[in-house]
Amino acid sequence: MGHLETLQGVIGKLQSGPKLIDLIKGTGPQQGDIAAAVISVLKESAELRADKENQRSAQVHSSTHALLGQALSRVDALMFITPRGKQDLLFYADRMVLHSAKTDVSVPYSAVKSIAVIDKIPKDTKKKVLLYLHIDTDAGIKNGKQPLSAVVLQTTADAQLDIAHPKDSKARLKGNAPIVICQALGVLGMTSFCSPSRDVFQSSTGDAGIEAVVKVNQGVLFPMQTAICFLERPPLFLPMADIQSVEFGRAGGGSSTFDFFVHGRDGKVQEFSNIPRAEVQRLMQYVADCKLKVGSGEDEEDEALEYHGPAGGAGRGTVAAADDDESDEEDSDFDPDRGSSDEEPAPAKRRKRDGGASGSNAGDAAEEEELRNEEDEEEEGEEEGSGSDEDSDDGSGSEVEVESEDDVPSSAIRALVDQAKQHKKRKRAS
Repeated sequence: MGHLETLQGVIGKLQSGPKLIDLIKGTGPQQGDIAAAVISVLKESAELRADKENQRSAQVHSSTHALLGQALSRVDALMFITPRGKQDLLFYADRMVLHSAKTDVSVPYSAVKSIAVIDKIPKDTKKKVLLYLHIDTDAGIKNGKQPLSAVVLQTTADAQLDIAHPKDSKARLKGNAPIVICQALGVLGMTSFCSPSRDVFQSSTGDAGIEAVVKVNQGVLFPMQTAICFLERPPLFLPMADIQSVEFGRAGGGSSTFDFFVHGRDGKVQEFSNIPRAEVQRLMQYVADCKLKVGSGEDEEDEALEYHGPAGGAGRGTVAAADDDESDEEDSDFDPDRGSSDEEPAPAKRRKRDGGASGSNAGDAAEEEELRNEEDEEEEGEEEGSGSDEDSDDGSGSEVEVESEDDVPSSAIRALVDQAKQHKKRKRAS
């Protein structure tokens, strides 16, 4: 192949490439020499760009060392999911640095709020272990120009490490890679570790996590005692202290999957969709055990849910509202079909979350009007102490029987609504 053909293969697809080829062809016998000269110029230009990139990377790494000094310890060529790629992990006195050929990411230890150790991942056959470092977004950590809220590194249960002890120059940390890395982080002051446990949540397949989808990404949801975690991408870590309430969507219908919504105290809603329906009762039990409120988070009447599991035969169980102090002032009723206590109807997406737990808005309005009429009649005509106290003591811990396994989540929500209405009715009558 001649020089002209070689050049055409290199620049032919560029916008200005064909014009240059035509100019060279018009030079007659010298076109081969001109083409060779252009090829040499292009090669030299590419080499210069590569050299500049290498120099920039070296300068970044050199400036990091100049600023922080020699690393106390390091782990080379670790695989990271976030930020993605192979990077060296360097431990300094007050921070760790993720070093790659392109950039260095510096993360102060004070910015790491929690570390989740995720092992025994459902359907994993490679014994992967993920270490999730939950980063405080207020710390302003960035990967390039992008804010960094998580560092997720991947290793295996069988991988071995032998690194310098960060605090003792005469000692070394040796053993399984996940344990060694956690030991190094612990020595440097990070002690907030958590991990999924089957004692806290166990799926229908015996795992500590369940399949779920965030937007279009398939991953695994790990309900833990101190947080709800999702991996692999996007990595999400929702501490219990930041959760306002939760909701179940499509839980009462005939779909093979359901959705789970987590309302944050900051007003944001995180949706986990397409969760296998076999997990709905187990996730309900987890929500009850963690005393999480069920509802949109917009109503003060949202209550923690007590789910007592299957009882009295397959597919039967009981749910009850947890005891909660109520104000003597009149409150608005919680309606699953309305995302809030406002008079305006909730958006269509919010209505979808009740999973068919209640009837139409018109039916609920008629029921509420009938309830008000009955209350007015009782206040005017009933004698003191009659009627309402015969059913139960205060109704706050009453149990409602669920007819089928499929109806458990939606019936639970409806039970809370009915109990709140009955309780108000008895209070006003007394």
